[in-house]
Amino acid sequence: MAKVFVVGVLVLFIGACVAQAQDLTAEQVLDRMAQVYAQAEDYRATGTMSFRFSTPFFGTQTMVTRQQAVFQRPNRVVLQSGLGLVRPGTRTVVSNGRHVYTRIDVLDQYTRKRAPATLREIQALGWEETAEENGEMLDIPALLDGVELNEWVTEAVLERTGDYCGTPVYIVKLTLKGGHEERLWVGRDDFLIRRLTFRPNMDEAIAEMRKTVEASMKQMLEEQAKGEKPEGEASEETEGDPQPAEGESPKVTEEFLKGMMEQMVESFSQMEMSVTERIKEVKVNAGVPNGIFRFRLRPTERLVKKLDEVPMPEEEFEAPALEEPAEVDLTGKEAPDFTVTDLTGAALTLSQLRGSPVLLDFSASWCGPCRMELPHLQDLYEEYGPRGLQVIGLWSDATKEDAQKWLEEEKVTFRVAWLNPEAPESQTISEGYSVSSIPRVLLIDGDGIVRADLTGYREKAELVEALKRVGL
Repeated sequence: MAKVFVVGVLVLFIGACVAQAQDLTAEQVLDRMAQVYAQAEDYRATGTMSFRFSTPFFGTQTMVTRQQAVFQRPNRVVLQSGLGLVRPGTRTVVSNGRHVYTRIDVLDQYTRKRAPATLREIQALGWEETAEENGEMLDIPALLDGVELNEWVTEAVLERTGDYCGTPVYIVKLTLKGGHEERLWVGRDDFLIRRLTFRPNMDEAIAEMRKTVEASMKQMLEEQAKGEKPEGEASEETEGDPQPAEGESPKVTEEFLKGMMEQMVESFSQMEMSVTERIKEVKVNAGVPNGIFRFRLRPTERLVKKLDEVPMPEEEFEAPALEEPAEVDLTGKEAPDFTVTDLTGAALTLSQLRGSPVLLDFSASWCGPCRMELPHLQDLYEEYGPRGLQVIGLWSDATKEDAQKWLEEEKVTFRVAWLNPEAPESQTISEGYSVSSIPRVLLIDGDGIVRADLTGYREKAELVEALKRVGL
């Protein structure tokens, strides 16, 4: 009987361990995540938020700010964040449960409004928005408020499991109502979000923009028609003269305005936007310091109904380090391994190139300095390839077709892989190499150690000199 009991306990124990080791479904991950946040009495985190804009004409622009947040149920909040790369200063939002105070330190101004009932409403109020205007993204305040996920999410897919900054995570892709897309990096042990990336569906914005432009065009034509003189009353000075009289605005045609509108809409339709929150430190139910939700008025500050626009900095102003992405030099460190598929369809694994020096090139065809540097890399491949140099291009173009077209136009013969900006695998590679600017060239020796980390355009002579560090 005792043996049967022991065997039974072992079976249950092993079964429990096996079940725990199994990966969860996307729905199970979301359910557990929602439970953790809904049961949290307080939440504290620090990290960064980045806004990324990409257009065919201006390339990709990224603004990164550091931020910290403290939330306590039901409606007490402290939020602090930088203002952006070209604007010095800090925005602070404090809710003591009765009032919400918003301060921008460089203005010497603050606002005070009655505190809403939810954390999500308070966060939106701090940005002078409504919860509806700020409510497309499934974020931390919404989860802490205990929102019903089925009211937000139309589809959830568990893309893979992995590691994010030392934390085992589930990576879940969400399709939200309205066609927006969001990815969550959720801790496998505590089900807390370590990173989220939100990409809005631009279709609604484009449709709204078209309406606005059409209304402006109609108004312009109506005002122009009202200002025209009746037929036969043209003055001698202007009769027959196609140029506008002095002080008058030039006449525009409806066809001209429609053409301009279509160009604007076409340009806007190719724009891509994303918001990424990276959470470095997070604590739940750890308590909050006494007095943290108290707004401390400064002697020079004055109460206003609405904060002024933040003035642009003086020409000599340099953005504070708080608001700039940290530059990482990997020289002397082991190059993170990766496997990609090159543009010919062949698999490429970095560690399999051990024994040979490697030149790793992070580029994109929309990047002007990258286009200038690419011929130098092709020359190096032709000159040093026979001596063992492996040149690998990791190109983050918007589409694979763009990368292939650039390769063919420039007659590139070294191996190139397309890093799909939307793919988690590509993001993992970029994060592993801390890629915040391109072009970026890394020279790796035969032992897999980075010997040169070069960010920004380099002349061919500089690259040749750097090759000496890997024995060439």
